[in-house]
Amino acid sequence: MITQDTFLIKLDLSFADYWRATCWMTVRMKIIRRFFLLSIALGVLGLLSNTLLAPGEIQPWYVLVFVFLMPVMFFGAFFLVAITVFGFFIYRSRVRYLKGASYRFTHWGIEKSGKGIESSTPWHQVTKVRESKSFLFLYISENDAHIVQKSQFSSQQEWSEFMAMIKEKTFRL
Repeated sequence: MITQDTFLIKLDLSFADYWRATCWMTVRMKIIRRFFLLSIALGVLGLLSNTLLAPGEIQPWYVLVFVFLMPVMFFGAFFLVAITVFGFFIYRSRVRYLKGASYRFTHWGIEKSGKGIESSTPWHQVTKVRESKSFLFLYISENDAHIVQKSQFSSQQEWSEFMAMIKEKTFRL
C-alpha cells in the first residue's frame, strides 16, 4: 500500500521464504566465503598429497576429482543442514515476527511493528541495500537486514515507486 511518501508492507515469510532469504544472506557473509575458500584449499592439499606422496600409484581421474571435491561437498552439505536445522528453530521461535508483522517506510526511516515487536531504524543506519530475485535486503549491520518480499507489491509500478524512494533515502550507498 502506498500513501504519498509512505509505504506499508506486510511481512509474511513462510519457512521456505525464510530459508531462501537466510541462505542468500549467509553465502554473502565474509566468514562463509573464507570457509569455502579454505575447503577448496583443503581439496587441493588432499589432491597434492594423494598424488605426490604415492608417486608409484596412479589413481583414476574420478578418485582424484572426489579427493579434491570432498571438502567442498562436506562444507556445502554441512552448510545446508545447519541452515535448515537452525533456521527451523529460529523460525519457530520468531514466527510472530515473520508472519503478521508489517514494515512502514516513511521519510524518516523503517518502522517494523507486529505482535510483540516494535522497532524503528532511521535511514542513516541502513548500511547497504541488496536485491535478489524474490527479496530486497536493507542491511542495518554486517549480518542483519530487514527483508522485504517483492511478492507483497501489487504491481510493478508500486515496486518501482518503492525502489525510487529507497534509492533516494539511501543515495550514499
